[in-house]
Amino acid sequence: MRADLLSGVVLEVRDLASTRAFYERIFRAGGWEERRGRLLYRCGAQTVEFVQRTHPRTLPDSGQHQTYRVPRDAFHQLVDELQAQGCALDWWREDHPAEREVTAYLHDPSGNRVQLVASDDPSLLLDHAAIEIHMFDYCEYLYVTALGGRVDYYYGWRTVDHEEAKLWATGDDPCAPWTRRDNPSYRDFLVEDPTTG
Repeated sequence: MRADLLSGVVLEVRDLASTRAFYERIFRAGGWEERRGRLLYRCGAQTVEFVQRTHPRTLPDSGQHQTYRVPRDAFHQLVDELQAQGCALDWWREDHPAEREVTAYLHDPSGNRVQLVASDDPSLLLDHAAIEIHMFDYCEYLYVTALGGRVDYYYGWRTVDHEEAKLWATGDDPCAPWTRRDNPSYRDFLVEDPTTG
């Protein structure tokens, strides 16, 4: 789904005040609204809504994350500020061809995973959102058939994907953890015929 078609995300958080203090360092071009148990940030046509929960469901051990665009000329200063304030950052990349550049990942105070990307076009706040699914074929059918989306990239079905995953497992590839679909297609593996050598 194109970024300009993504109208927003809703995230569960533990505390609205600490959430706002964290995201105010990242969100700088829009406005905040606070309602009972909810905090809404609006930037153009996109929104991020934070809903207060005693035990927020943040899925910190999954690939689920939200990616926010930061103006390229402000990116490194923001990263330095976040690190100076005690935020632990990881430097990863993803497998989609548009996301091969290593960039910053961190968690908000409730454990929601955040990705920051330097952008030459920060007119949109949200670059993309990744969600965890368990019934891949069914979800693909839903998003393509019912919602009118299209598949623009598969990872995990080529031999080269399997080789990259092995590099990642040995620590030689900075791919973001939990974001890969580990389902190699064995039709892509060439098997040597023992009778012909």
